[in-house]
Amino acid sequence: MKSLLRRLARNEEGAAAVEFGLMAPLLLVLLGGIYEVGNYAQTAMLASNAAREGARYASVGDCANATSAPDSYLKTSLAKRYSGNVTVDAPTPSCPQNPGAPITVKVHVKVPLGLPVLSRVGPLTLNADSTMQVISKPS
Repeated sequence: MKSLLRRLARNEEGAAAVEFGLMAPLLLVLLGGIYEVGNYAQTAMLASNAAREGARYASVGDCANATSAPDSYLKTSLAKRYSGNVTVDAPTPSCPQNPGAPITVKVHVKVPLGLPVLSRVGPLTLNADSTMQVISKPS
């Protein structure tokens, strides 16, 4: 009987499966976090590009597209992942301005967190803005 107990105590069959079972949730949370950070970084880059595009339109005097172009750019590039979560502020100061004056366009994107562990935090808001010098007044 004692030899049987010693043999069972030294038996390591299934130890790797148990260790994997203990580590798998941590690995999944780590991989999900990496995905969320990458998603957030991509959205931040796209929001910055959209703000720059809106500021460019405003700087050449195309005030109508200064707000609509960044909105459509984000909706297209984000593949409707965040539909309804994109807002573009009107250029400040208001368009048109005298040549040489600075003009700023601000973009706000709410990024929902897809990882269930982080979903209680709520959506994070990305703010991007771009300022350019007015080149010409609209004719």
